[in-house]
Amino acid sequence: MLARGFMYVQNGRFDQALKVSEVLIKADDRNVDYWNLHATALLRFNEHKEAQTSIDNVLAISPNHYVGRFNQAMLLKKTQRFTEAKKLLSRLVEEQPRHSPSQFQLALVESEENELEPAIERFETLVILESGNIKAQLLLLDLYLKKLQTGVALRLINKLTKEFPFEPEFAIKKAEVLIANRDIDNAKLQLAKLYKLWLDNPQKLFKLSSMQQSVTDYAGANDSLLKALSYVPQHLLLNLEYARLNLQLGEIDIAEKVALQMQQQYTKGSNISLLKGDIALAKDKYVQAHDLYMDAINQDHNFQLPLVRLYELARRGIKEPQFLVLVSRLVKEEPENNWRRKLLADHLMNQNKWQQAKPHYLTLVEKDRIKNSYSVLNNLANIFINENLTQTYIYAKRALENTRTNPAVLDTHGWILVKLSRYEDGLVSLRQAHSISSNDPSIRFHIAYTLQKLGSENEAKNKLDDLFIAYPDFPKRIEAEKLRAYL
Repeated sequence: MLARGFMYVQNGRFDQALKVSEVLIKADDRNVDYWNLHATALLRFNEHKEAQTSIDNVLAISPNHYVGRFNQAMLLKKTQRFTEAKKLLSRLVEEQPRHSPSQFQLALVESEENELEPAIERFETLVILESGNIKAQLLLLDLYLKKLQTGVALRLINKLTKEFPFEPEFAIKKAEVLIANRDIDNAKLQLAKLYKLWLDNPQKLFKLSSMQQSVTDYAGANDSLLKALSYVPQHLLLNLEYARLNLQLGEIDIAEKVALQMQQQYTKGSNISLLKGDIALAKDKYVQAHDLYMDAINQDHNFQLPLVRLYELARRGIKEPQFLVLVSRLVKEEPENNWRRKLLADHLMNQNKWQQAKPHYLTLVEKDRIKNSYSVLNNLANIFINENLTQTYIYAKRALENTRTNPAVLDTHGWILVKLSRYEDGLVSLRQAHSISSNDPSIRFHIAYTLQKLGSENEAKNKLDDLFIAYPDFPKRIEAEKLRAYL
């Protein structure tokens, strides 16, 4: 009967597994396997409190029981206690390196915490142990793409599509990898194959249209959406996406027609208000767009896109005080919503209110899932740059550890090294930043300043002269002029 219970778990019949476990426990409440089956089923139903009781029963009977501790790690992960989950999973992997579920879950936690290199190594080990583990293969591909190892991802997906030619997930992933490699022609061919595979599936055609837009195949995206709409002509999200595509192509009249049809059919809706706001924005009617985005948020406080649109309008100076009041209120209403808090902090940074942004970033950097966010760490480094260079360098170093290709992070890292009188090391990071973002005037000024510190005064002069010609006005212009006068 126990074997049948675990078979139910494998087949996703968790309600049956739960019933079996309850019968078994009534017969023998000292059997750890029965309690583990009970905990496993409860975890799948997100019954965390009851699952903890079952796990406690296992560990009370057998404190070092492996599966009981694994279930405890799963509960910690499900309740977002990632640090504790990671410690326990690490111990389990050390005890039984060939226990695939522990390896898999530890790799997931590492990837969620943006610890990409150990997660990649773990998934690479796992797919060697279980070559048929499709989920692990797909996650490994995602991590390669996140780490910008697009060549490695392409080699792996080519291998997988040969080994598993009829696995649809790999066909989708191949298109994603080709897009990431900017192999646009082959990406379009792969997407055309997906169109034939998904011809009778509106949901997948919807996804396909987004992928086609990412490779500027707007005609293909339009065909996919129209085909999907032929099956479900009144589908709200499909119609909205069709309208947005036409808005992107400058066909405002078509977008307005769709918006009107959807409003007549559904009367109201946050997505409809968002679309109408986007149409107003395309017409440069910024205040009207603002009011429509506010209407979308009033209908759905958890809708992120209209809040992002209002953030972008505030950056342009459109009703900035109103946005600050709104997002401050939303953060106060839901203080654990890290996304909203980061939006507020970023807005305050945009307004040069760095000291007001500071406590929000300090709160965010303590959160398990955000502590390795390079943008949060980089902004903290900039905030502390005139207060505490040692702390600033710690934040900048951590930011760089989490991205090696972001020019703002490289610039901050290099500039702090320069302020610490580590001019040669600083110049390396600054030149890397410039190679990625050669048009950023602040990076160019930082390089000129560093060259002067290294004794290359003529080169520094030339850099500054070129900078003044290219950018008559930029934030550090006064500092640059003082340096040029000194030289």
